[in-house]
Amino acid sequence: MIDVKVGDTVIVTEFRRDPREATVTKVGRVWFTIGEGHYEEKFRLDDGTTGSGYSSAPHAYTREQWAAKQQSEEAYAYLREQGVSIDYGSPWRSRAVELANLIRSAG
Repeated sequence: MIDVKVGDTVIVTEFRRDPREATVTKVGRVWFTIGEGHYEEKFRLDDGTTGSGYSSAPHAYTREQWAAKQQSEEAYAYLREQGVSIDYGSPWRSRAVELANLIRSAG
């Protein structure tokens, strides 16, 4: 769930493009909008996607969500460097940051 209000800043990611910041201009019950006029983009409040169903479609994150995503990606990179892989069914799948910190502290 994305908790935003008009004027908030979100981070927008798009396939093969650098992340960018955008300002929320409208918030409804299901969607929120960034930009205005021809440059409007709508994102779902429940998952931050454009609702297209494509994984390469733009995605919006709050600053907090973006920081957590970056932290998770850094943890996965560290775990790969250490030769650790986490299977999809593993209970550690959603706890990669915790696992990376445990390995760092044991080293």
